Amino acid sequence: MNVTRPLLWLAVLLGLLITLLVVAGDMAMKNIGMFAPRQAEQPLDQNGVRIPPPPPAPRPEDMTAAQNPKGFQLLVSYVNTGFEPREGTIKVDDTVRFVNNSTGQVWIAASGSSLYPAAQNGCGSSALDSCRALDPGESWEFTFTKKGSWRFANNLDKSVDGVIVVVQ
Repeated sequence: MNVTRPLLWLAVLLGLLITLLVVAGDMAMKNIGMFAPRQAEQPLDQNGVRIPPPPPAPRPEDMTAAQNPKGFQLLVSYVNTGFEPREGTIKVDDTVRFVNNSTGQVWIAASGSSLYPAAQNGCGSSALDSCRALDPGESWEFTFTKKGSWRFANNLDKSVDGVIVVVQ
């Protein structure tokens, strides 16, 4: 009896079965993608640059803390286009909450020629320093105890800056 012919048919059938399984698995993976939620494409501006999504709305706790005299007195939001507001005026011993409402990180730090006085924590040359990058949704608060105009910037992109004016 010739064994090679049945073995040849078995090899052909096994090859077909493997091919069928690979094709079926590939189709199943593509079908899974059909049911996954699709992400909306970001719109483009006139130069073909993607327009970033709007920042998240302020949280209720941000609003109630702003009204609390023991909380912060000014909310500065970092969004994809920079700080909002870029300028703010507060009194000595008032607190500013910096909140990251962008899609990237922000590192709040003193900038300019007249830095806020030296840090006690040793993380930078000024006490006005978050000492690390803040992820989206994170916030950091700083209480200004010295009168003056104090510039701050995103330490990760120093071209994005603002100023807090502290009055008596």
